[in-house]
Amino acid sequence: MSLIGRAPIHPVLFVIAKVALVPPHVLLAWAALYASQGSLAFPRLAPVALVAVVVGLAVAFAAIRHLGESVRVGLPDEPTEFREAGLYRVSRNPIYAGLFLSMIGSCALVPWWGNIASTLVAMALHHRIVLAEERFLDERFGAAWRSYRARVRRYV
Repeated sequence: MSLIGRAPIHPVLFVIAKVALVPPHVLLAWAALYASQGSLAFPRLAPVALVAVVVGLAVAFAAIRHLGESVRVGLPDEPTEFREAGLYRVSRNPIYAGLFLSMIGSCALVPWWGNIASTLVAMALHHRIVLAEERFLDERFGAAWRSYRARVRRYV
């Protein structure tokens, strides 16, 4: 099993999307430092933002764990199983939904233009990735995918 698959969108955009996930999550350490000094930009928003970060990351990691051997960064060439249990009963893309929630929480904790820009780029490009992955799933799993798609929302 290879963890790396084919890029579902232009390879350069795919790499940019993955790299753009990093700053919002790295800046959480910076937010923790500022919180310990009592100098967050919006201290009253911090508890809500922190909950968004924790819940978002928990959802993303739980969804990755549920995929098990089927998890890939990109599209798989080898056969994989169609998963629709667990968090996938609520969201067709719980990994992305969780990451998006954690990045929004990061922006609330660290409202710096670079963090916000990175979050917007990551979310926009990952939405394009989701659309391409959905076309792939339609081709690979056909009627089972279409039935699932009709029952379960894309993100939440």
